[in-house]
Amino acid sequence: MSIPFYRAALLAEVGLAALVLGALAAGCLPARDAPPAPTVDAPHAVHADTALVDSLARAFFEAHTLPSLVVGLVDSTGRQVWVYGDADSLGAPDIHTRYEIASITKVFTALALADLAARGTVALDDPVSAYLPDSLAVPEHVTLERLASHTAGLPFLPPGLPLTLDPYATYTVRDLFSALGGIHIGAPGDYLYSNLGVGLLGHALARAEGVTYADLIQTHVLRPLGLEETSVLVPDTARLAQPHAQPGQTTPPWTFTDAFAGAGALRASTADMLALLAVHLDPPADLPPSLAEAIAMVKRPRVSIPAHSFSVALGWHRSPIGTDGASLALWHNGSTGGTRSFAGYVSGNTGGGVGVVVFTNIQQDATDFGLDLLGHVATASPGRDPH
Repeated sequence: MSIPFYRAALLAEVGLAALVLGALAAGCLPARDAPPAPTVDAPHAVHADTALVDSLARAFFEAHTLPSLVVGLVDSTGRQVWVYGDADSLGAPDIHTRYEIASITKVFTALALADLAARGTVALDDPVSAYLPDSLAVPEHVTLERLASHTAGLPFLPPGLPLTLDPYATYTVRDLFSALGGIHIGAPGDYLYSNLGVGLLGHALARAEGVTYADLIQTHVLRPLGLEETSVLVPDTARLAQPHAQPGQTTPPWTFTDAFAGAGALRASTADMLALLAVHLDPPADLPPSLAEAIAMVKRPRVSIPAHSFSVALGWHRSPIGTDGASLALWHNGSTGGTRSFAGYVSGNTGGGVGVVVFTNIQQDATDFGLDLLGHVATASPGRDPH
């Protein structure tokens, strides 16, 4: 089966996760029998056919021998979560279990950029060089907006990134600056998915505020939205789902320095991800004005590829979904050495819509499943927004 255009570029990250398996030294755990799959948190509070969601999720869970799977839905009437398997030695996950969200972090970085732009702290068309040391010669066309929309001409990764179990852990800001001095930066405009670009964006925004990336996201996204279960580091009192390279084989979580934190550092719960999608679907009236403006800003297409009915916003990818292709999804996926994630939503014409979150703690891509599930539930969602 051919790979849709909008997914081909994103598979590079999955490829990186697969490459690090060559260095795998983690231990093996015996396979566990999966317990029955309960639904948790406000059952039957969504418009979706809950039996269909469970059927699709069970099929995905069983076909790929997943250690755990969490599927969350949110719409104008509430939220519902389905859980399957074991997140770690403590047993089944729940709505508060944290997973590595990997590249879905880019959505948070783009939202922080938009909030800063709405406040007048930065401008989307500012060259990133304005927020970097003067000694770095980065072309003027590498703007904040182009970094957030993968159109700045930067490659997916810098040369020399170590293919280890934790490839970003030792890659420093000094390494990032050194790489910028030696890589070829292409012409602007064309879509080229780049972890390097969004890592650079996150660091530049943090420099603009004089803070760390973690503090940047806390101030401009997490605290205003009340997302208390999303962070770069997971507190000792919180559960992080144990990543797996393959069934029965554990692998360490990935860690990030500020050089790449903006591209993939966050860990989040299903509860927080559903709350984030809910804000995008229907921003509350008491949202800070700059963040309300930022939510609208990140949805707008920045570059379009008409031949493939695909476009890129700030952080989000936009593509038609569903059997009739009549729904426009904004979505992102994530991939580390042992976790896969997906988040996406379809807005309604007059508010409402539906959002989907998928987490699994193994190297099994969840993108197709997430998009297919979103297509099914969007069809039943009232007031869906045709593209």
